[in-house]
This record gives sequence, C-alpha cells and structure tokens, in this order.
Amino acid sequence: MVLTYLEWCGGSEAVAEPKQIEKLAIDYARYFLTDYAIPMARRTFGETALPEAERDARTIARWLVAQDPVPEVINERGLARRSDGPGVRDPKRLGAALELLAEEDWVRAPIRKSGATGGRPRKDWAVTPGVSDLVAAQTEGEK
Repeated sequence: MVLTYLEWCGGSEAVAEPKQIEKLAIDYARYFLTDYAIPMARRTFGETALPEAERDARTIARWLVAQDPVPEVINERGLARRSDGPGVRDPKRLGAALELLAEEDWVRAPIRKSGATGGRPRKDWAVTPGVSDLVAAQTEGEK
C-alpha cells in the first residue's frame, strides 16, 4: 500500500487517488523485502549477535586491512591511544580481540623479552605477512 501511495504522490496531479493495490506494487514490495530489507537486517543483527571480543577483532582486522602500508608490528597500548586507530580503547577488550586475531593467524602473540627488568613489558604484536599479501591482492583486484 505504501509503495502504491508513493508512486501516486510522485505522479501527475491529474491522476486520482488509488483505490486498490496493483500486482506490480506487490512485486516491488516482495523485491524490496527479499533483496534488500531482509539481507540488511541479517547483516546488521548478525554482527551485533557476535560476542564483544569477536566484534572487536573484526573491527581491528578491518582497520589493519585499510592501512597502507600494513604495519609489521602493532603495540597494544599504542593502538588504544591512536586517534586514527580501530576505536577499541579498553585494554581488556583490546587484549581479548588481539588474542582472537592471534588464533586466526592475523597477528602473533607478544614476545616477552627475558631478562628485562622493571616496568611493564611491551605488548608488541607482530602482524603476519599474510595480512600484507591479502591487502596487496585486494588492491590488485581493484585495478
């Protein structure tokens, strides 16, 4: 009904108000639902249904892929403080997301230097070379 009235509103003033819904309007409504509204709802609600750590890991992965060039090392604390970073600021959430990315071989767990004295150890995560290859392949595909 809404599509029928929208078409009528956008048409000529000489056309009378619709009294029935045409089959074409039903086909348009079906197309809108099946090809746009339902897939967008699945995409939107599907991602929000993921656990927080997984959503954060996806956010960081998207950020990594968008970097040009892809950094060889990312520092956990520095990543949280970057104004142009992925936007995950909470240290616990960031650590959990990086752990998930390590499980998926996007990054490698921080190397703890033995014999270091004093202070908190740096949490430098090595970005796997495969991420740079992924970005290079994606860039080549766009050409």
